[in-house]
Amino acid sequence: MPVARVHVRFVPDKKGIAACAVGPELRHAVHDIAASAMPYAELISPVDTGDYATSWEVVDTIVTDITPVYPMARVAAQLTNTSEHAVLVEVDTPNSPGHWVLSRVLDWIDVLGRSGWAP
Repeated sequence: MPVARVHVRFVPDKKGIAACAVGPELRHAVHDIAASAMPYAELISPVDTGDYATSWEVVDTIVTDITPVYPMARVAAQLTNTSEHAVLVEVDTPNSPGHWVLSRVLDWIDVLGRSGWAP
């Protein structure tokens, strides 16, 4: 029996894609992912004075020019630590090994994402 062939031409709606990339639904989704990682960041944060462990926050932002092929604004959410000594806690210094909390949180999000988890 002959197989019917169908020719389909897909033309993406670049304006629609651009609107979705900065829209409220995606903004909420990326914020929720970053916010759901905050308790884990707090849990694995080293505690000396407690300043670092309690200085986590989610910052919503817009990023641009991610790719030169199709530059477009996109929403983003950054899990960041606002402690004055955050860099010293995160990375290796001559006096102390880094705790790499942000790297470990990213690994945690990656593993959860591969398992099908959603916030």
